[in-house]
Amino acid sequence: MKKLLAIVILSLCFISSVQADDIRDFKIEGMSIGDSLLDYFSEEQILDNKKNWFNHNEYTITESIDKTYKSYDAVQIVYKTNDRKKKIAAVDGLKIYADINLCYEELDNIVQEIKAVVKNLKDLGKQTYKHRADKSGKSTVTDYVFESKYSDEVQVACYDYSESYGAKDHFRVGVRTINYRKFLRDKAYK
Repeated sequence: MKKLLAIVILSLCFISSVQADDIRDFKIEGMSIGDSLLDYFSEEQILDNKKNWFNHNEYTITESIDKTYKSYDAVQIVYKTNDRKKKIAAVDGLKIYADINLCYEELDNIVQEIKAVVKNLKDLGKQTYKHRADKSGKSTVTDYVFESKYSDEVQVACYDYSESYGAKDHFRVGVRTINYRKFLRDKAYK
């Protein structure tokens, strides 16, 4: 029953936010790309929760600053490292799954809801690929991506990590700018 309730809440929270006309209007825990992270958190909170996951420092991730999120277990927020205003380039909500198969079910359900509600996004389809950060090649990402007319994206994904990698499997829904998308693809893990 708890799992069903979590799925329903997660679905409703995401769908209410995808009725926006532009990806930049989508909100995850009240935040959207283009907002200043400083409008939500202090400089100290942001720096205290900074993660160093990338091999290149063009962008910075801060994670789970506020432990009382309504819909997610964690939130990752990305900004350009040298941007004094800390404008959000990506925001992702994460829900931890002990059973990755439940995550895949959630992925398919949310994707169908997005397709039914949002008509102005280009559907780039579903794919599964190796997570670039796991050098063993055993961790995978299965995602569905929707692209705006500006090439920003909504990603709905399941991250299935190998036991040796040490991260928790999770469902993720996020919005990203085109520049951050390019960074992830071309620089982040090289």
